[in-house]
This record gives sequence, structure tokens and C-alpha cells, in this order.
Amino acid sequence: MKDSNIAVFDIGGTWFRSGVYIKGSDLAELSKAPAYNYKNTPYDKVVELQLKLVDYLVEQVQSYQSKGIDIQGASISMGAALNGHTGEILNSGPLWGPECEPFDLLEQLQKRMPEINWLVINDVSAALLRHVNDPEYQKAKRVNLITVSSGIACRTYDQKGHYVPLNKDGIQGEIGHIPIHFSLFGEIITEDCDCGGANHLNAFVSGRGITKILRRLLNSKTSPISDTHLFNKLQNLEETELNKAFFDVLNEDDPEAVKVLDQVTFPIAEMIINTFTIDAEVEKVIMTGGVVHAAEDRYMKSLLVNLEKIGLYQTTDQTAFFKDAVRLGVNDDNSGLLGAAIAFENKER
Repeated sequence: MKDSNIAVFDIGGTWFRSGVYIKGSDLAELSKAPAYNYKNTPYDKVVELQLKLVDYLVEQVQSYQSKGIDIQGASISMGAALNGHTGEILNSGPLWGPECEPFDLLEQLQKRMPEINWLVINDVSAALLRHVNDPEYQKAKRVNLITVSSGIACRTYDQKGHYVPLNKDGIQGEIGHIPIHFSLFGEIITEDCDCGGANHLNAFVSGRGITKILRRLLNSKTSPISDTHLFNKLQNLEETELNKAFFDVLNEDDPEAVKVLDQVTFPIAEMIINTFTIDAEVEKVIMTGGVVHAAEDRYMKSLLVNLEKIGLYQTTDQTAFFKDAVRLGVNDDNSGLLGAAIAFENKER
């Protein structure tokens, strides 16, 4: 890598993370700030939110420079569907909502700070790059990573070719925007995704989707969780407090919370079964993201139960197969930042 100090960013729908990657010394100057998103930031037009992101990125680089840190390159792990060939943002429902329009973030950054060598990469691709060189994944032909946070997506890495395959539009693995039939305690329910689409996977089992499900259960006159410990813990809470309270109760092994989780992980299990069925060279699936790490062991146990319930055709020892193939990713908030650094290094070679 030509530049010894690289500003790195991990841009999600809930948090903006940043730091400096110093070659040979890992990460420094780590910081985290609430994201400028359509739910928490006043705006008239979506472009105002998009330009606030540009301001944040530029100001962070300038702050590093003001400390005497020589920054000539910056790499952004972006929580959005983007064209991996050009860096253009195609859509980011969690950040910019249902009225989101495509945005050429790379072009805007190059205009503002042309002296900086900018790179924009999808955040799931970045997280995958962080993991693929770990010993337990190096021998797998293909490695898939699924992130479940304010949005949901996956990416597959080809170990032989050392690349993430993309289609002609520069995208891959946007499973969060696949329409599904979601059942909650036996009732098919409908919800809109942040992107405006109807009944997308994101709308039900992402972090924001879980909030909607919990609110529905609390507001229902015939709620299946009425008069339970879970219901009592969640009632009267604000929207922003629901998920944390839910995961707190879940981590106490509350039976009603486990039932809710099992319904949340079922569609993810279906996606994993489809992946193994369609692409026989995928040998490992890594699970990560804020929702997964909020209840790591319980989330993975629930996912395993649903994988076995659905089953993989002609696989004899289902339990052994899924336990070996579906793994929990690293939980340290740094995957996006480190993946962005790796992507920048790969670009500079």
C-alpha cells in the first residue's frame, strides 16, 4: 500500500464509525457517532442527508490532518446497495428512507477533497474481506457472510479467484430486499421496508423489523405474549428502547422471547438453505451484525434449530453439517473498518 495512513469509515444506518489504519499497527483514532438518517435528522430533500454524509467524511479526514496525521487515502465501508464497479450508491433505505435516490458519493468526495485517494466499498463486502483470511475459512472454496443489523445483506467471496463476484450493475447478495411471506405466531403479516418495498426481508427480521414486530405484539388486543414476563418488560417503552429490552429478556432465556426469536431467524435460515442448495461451492456462512451479536449463542442456537427444521436435501448428519458450516463472525465493531483497509490495500497492489 502506497499510503501508510488511511482514514477508514464504516457507515451504517445507526452508527458512523471512523478511524485511521496505520500499516503494521492496526487501527487508531477510533470514534463512533450517531448516523445522520431519515429517522433522526430533519430534512426537506434526501440529498440533504446525503450531503451531510459527505460533510462528515470530509470533516473527519480534516480532523486527522489537523492532528498532524498524514492522510492521503480514505476507504469507506458503506451500508448501502452500491455499484461495486463505480462506487455509486444505488439505495440505502436505513440511511435515506423510501424516497432515496442514487447518489454518486465517490464523485462528491473527489470534488471536495481531490487530493485524497477515495475508495467506496459495500459494508458487507468489507466485513467479508476481514474474515476470509482467518484459518478456518482459507480452505473453503467460497465463503458467504450475512449481516443482520439495521439492514440485511450478504456477500460471497471466491477464494480461488480472490474476489467478490458482481453482476453487471455491480451488486450481489441484496437478500434484504427479497419479498417474503412472514408469519408471526401463525398469522401472515405485512410491513413496508425502509426502501419503500412491500414485505422485504428487512421489514421483518432486521433490527428495525424486530422493533416493528415487538410493537405489533404489544398493541394487539389478542397478543400471544400478553400477561407474560416479556410483555411486562416491553410495555410502555419508547421505540428506541424496545430492542435492547427484548434482547435483555432473551438473554435470560425467557421462553416467550425465544419463541419470537425463532420466528425472526426462520427466514434467515431459509436464505442459508437456498444458498447452500444453489451454490454448491459455498462451504462456510458467517453470521454477523448488531442483531446477531446482541444474543450471539441464542441467535445461533435458534438459527440452527430452524436450519434443521427446514433441512438440506440429501445431507445425512444435518446437525454436524450446519454447526461446521454456519459460523459466528468476530464481534468487535471493527470488521467494516478493517475490511475497508484491506480493500484499499488490494486496490493499491
